[in-house]
Amino acid sequence: MEFVDSLRHKAAQLHRTIVLPEADDARMLEAAGIVRDEGIATVILLGDPKALEAGLAAAGVDPAGLTLIDPAGSTYRSEFVRTYHELRRHKGLTAEEAAAVMDDPLFFGAMLVRQGMADGMVAGAVNSTGNVLRAGFQIVGMAEDAGIVSSCFVMVRSDWEFGENGMLVFADCAVNPQPDARQLADIAVATARTARALCGFEPRVGMLSYSTKGSGAGDDVDKVAEATEIVRGLEPGLEVDGPLQLDAAIVPA
Repeated sequence: MEFVDSLRHKAAQLHRTIVLPEADDARMLEAAGIVRDEGIATVILLGDPKALEAGLAAAGVDPAGLTLIDPAGSTYRSEFVRTYHELRRHKGLTAEEAAAVMDDPLFFGAMLVRQGMADGMVAGAVNSTGNVLRAGFQIVGMAEDAGIVSSCFVMVRSDWEFGENGMLVFADCAVNPQPDARQLADIAVATARTARALCGFEPRVGMLSYSTKGSGAGDDVDKVAEATEIVRGLEPGLEVDGPLQLDAAIVPA
């Protein structure tokens, strides 16, 4: 089964509830129809109901089976404002500012996830990565055993001889510009867990650098070497090696 097909199959088996806060984008509306029609998930769209209905009609998407919620008029609004104020009042946030933030579908959607009314949120078609992450950090928060929030890309090519059946998982490509050694180690462990859960294979982790096994020197090399040892301590059963340049990590020869 192809990687994307396997994701759709897994998602359909779980059939969770996913909120799409950027429902003023036609791509999101079309995607909502596909996800519903293929039985992948239950979908919540956020926005003014009349505008959503007009957008769905223009996109040729039947609204049946899609949940439409207006953040401004929702019965959840007062509870969400109160909860967000409690979360951020130590940062000096006022109740009035909390109410203004809950007008943003991105933050309202994150609160649906926090309160267990949705299992996940998909965004970034309109909002920047920074805005999406900010809503996640401030409202959903990190997993209890996570030392740092990180990202990873799953790169897939059926004709590759590299990685696992043409799959390579790269981290961290979008969130942390200069992680320290402990953060690098946490990112490696989290990415290995993602590879297992999302891709279904036992990961072999290469800690990348401009140096392979001492071919180069410098503070950045030392940091990767230290991170590699930390990973071994955190996950003794995980196959990990480094520092390695990319070619040494993925080309057997």
